[in-house]
Amino acid sequence: MLFRSKTVVATLLGVCAYAANADQQISYQQGVNGYDGALSVIFDGGRHQSIDKTAHYFRYSGVNRRYNIEYFDLGDLNRQGRVLDAKLTFYRVGGWAYTTSDIDVRQILDPDNLGGGYASGWKLAEGFRTGANLESRDDSTGTDIKWRLSDPDSPEDLNADYFAGVLRSADEAPAFSPAQTDAVGSAYTVDVTSDVQCMQLGQCPNHGWALTHASDDANIQYFTGTSHHTEVQYRPQLTITFADDELEPLVLRSEPNGAAFSSTTQSVDLLLETNEISQCRFDRSPYASFEQMQYLLTASADGLTHQASWPNVAADNAYLLYARCQDEAGNTSQTPHVFSFSLNATDTDGGSNEGGSNEGGSNEGGSNEGGSNEGGSNEGGSNEGGSNEGGSNEGGSNEGGTEEPAPAGPGVTLNWQAPTLNVDNSALEGIAGYKIYYGTVQGSPDTVVTVTDPQLESLTLYNLANGEYYFSMKAFSSTGMESETSAEFYFQVSN
Repeated sequence: MLFRSKTVVATLLGVCAYAANADQQISYQQGVNGYDGALSVIFDGGRHQSIDKTAHYFRYSGVNRRYNIEYFDLGDLNRQGRVLDAKLTFYRVGGWAYTTSDIDVRQILDPDNLGGGYASGWKLAEGFRTGANLESRDDSTGTDIKWRLSDPDSPEDLNADYFAGVLRSADEAPAFSPAQTDAVGSAYTVDVTSDVQCMQLGQCPNHGWALTHASDDANIQYFTGTSHHTEVQYRPQLTITFADDELEPLVLRSEPNGAAFSSTTQSVDLLLETNEISQCRFDRSPYASFEQMQYLLTASADGLTHQASWPNVAADNAYLLYARCQDEAGNTSQTPHVFSFSLNATDTDGGSNEGGSNEGGSNEGGSNEGGSNEGGSNEGGSNEGGSNEGGSNEGGSNEGGTEEPAPAGPGVTLNWQAPTLNVDNSALEGIAGYKIYYGTVQGSPDTVVTVTDPQLESLTLYNLANGEYYFSMKAFSSTGMESETSAEFYFQVSN
């Protein structure tokens, strides 16, 4: 089947943040409102691990330097709105500040993911050791390099500052400054927005923060509370502000998208992956609302993968099915996602016509009896009762019995150039794909195709009926941020 293809070009702007009408603030503090996901660990002299201390201790240097670890289980941050702000607060519980110092709050990065097997980044047990040439989690299993430098063979690592290389640089970390004159209950708040945003983007693990003193001469003992403190109000508190979720679910992956299947295919599997917990449905009409759609895509246990099967497909046919998804906040796809696929035409030779002979089939000696393809040649490009326009089957020979899939119906090829800058002219990173919107009414697209390969810069849309079409595009990131819509462009499809 012949098709006509036209190349058009879309210009995309950089990805930008969406505007939220209402923000959601969530506080994480051990024992408050049922939260039970905070952990506190102190690594003290000799690199021993203590898991029951009720207050932080800041003293000594080198291998004897004290590290106070605070960890918060934040669940799957991608299921929340975009992180707008994050503050970490500590409270004075008593103690003494004999020699004061800034207290650095350094995010634990663990670049080699050596703590990946543990929810908090390390194994918790009283007395366990950590780092360099001493054992860390189990004295019976030998050396553990969890807290070594990124290069554990580096000679600078042994008997040095054993957390070096796994913590964010002190120059990049926020800090607070306690003083002996501060009253019990005084709050020390640092901004950890960039740290939590890094976690949400999947660029940093959530292994918590290490608090330590900036001055080697510091001597600040039992000053601020840990998550084990007996008085709940003095435990560390992490407060995150999320943008209100007013975004429709984002399709990260879809199948099939323009695939051609064998003529013997009985059913076609459909798949969508979304960026948040959703319910997805589909229908044969692009105009059906989410509630009107007749068919359900079954969601996985985590609500992110959605699957269904479309039965009773027939050879020599093209199919378009339209899906919409709805998230837990009730946000629903405004334009339907398109599943597109086709089945090849039925082989006239039964699939085993070698050298013009189809044994056991209906094409004996190269002649298709009962049809209009005499002697195996489709004269003049006409195959009566079929749809092979302008094609030829010379000599009736089809070795192997299969044909290359052919595009079905007229198409339009779209080309675009990936944006490189955000709207504020900063460098653009993390494009996850593109959305192509189109329809037959200017300014009112009724169909969207999601491209989940960020490297792709061209796509052909087939099976378009004759008429006028208007196209536009957006780029999107893995966190759901989207660019502004490109300028709309027009093309006339004609067969």
